[in-house]
Amino acid sequence: MRRAPVATVVAVVALGGCTIERRADRSVEEPPTPSASEFLRPWGDSAPPAGVKSGDLVWIWAMAGTVPGAVPPQLVEGGIGAETRQVLENVIDVLEAAGAAARDVAQCSVFLGDAADLDAMRAVYAEYFPAQPLRTAVVVGGLTLGARVEMECTAVLPSGS
Repeated sequence: MRRAPVATVVAVVALGGCTIERRADRSVEEPPTPSASEFLRPWGDSAPPAGVKSGDLVWIWAMAGTVPGAVPPQLVEGGIGAETRQVLENVIDVLEAAGAAARDVAQCSVFLGDAADLDAMRAVYAEYFPAQPLRTAVVVGGLTLGARVEMECTAVLPSGS
């Protein structure tokens, strides 16, 4: 069986000696405006940001069940229930720093170190989010500080905040 010939296209662009001129039909660019985003540091200015507020949205990332302000960072003791409770207390601290509350959370992603912890996490989660915002839970390995649970959440600020 004969193979059909394969066409190869090679393009060479020579830029040597070229000049680039601003087009007369375009206005001069304005300097960028400062970002309207605000990093949220509910545990002090020296702490790393735990979230960001931009417009009507708040994003909270990589929240583990760490003791706020502990240096070095340390997880609470007591297993999945205690860690989940601390994660959610930390999330609420960030939400309050943004002018939001748990009822404003639209979505959470939950990362578990062990699938066996799902029911215990759900029980504590339901205490904080009775309306149950959209949630995705996945089992992963290698969470921060050997945590059993981590979360990231997105909230929509109430009108007028």
